[in-house]
Amino acid sequence: MSSKVYSSLIIDLNLLTSEIIEVLAESGSRKLFVHKDILTSKSNHLRSVMGSVWKEVTEKKIDFSDWDGDTVGWFLQSMYVNDYQIHEPN
Repeated sequence: MSSKVYSSLIIDLNLLTSEIIEVLAESGSRKLFVHKDILTSKSNHLRSVMGSVWKEVTEKKIDFSDWDGDTVGWFLQSMYVNDYQIHEPN
């Protein structure tokens, strides 16, 4: 493994040591969990939200209740793997 790939892997693994944020979807009926540093490293908007004094920060929750759970799950998964695949309904 090249040193560049190895150092990128170490940086990415360090993201997994951050606190866990609860993400709500489907009117709060679906709960997902994500590392805070994943959110803030992949999204400027979420970095701004998590760096503020908004209730999302103090409660460690982000509310995507208007979105369905599968969509939110795919969004979060794409942040972890740096890839997005379109899932066709069965």
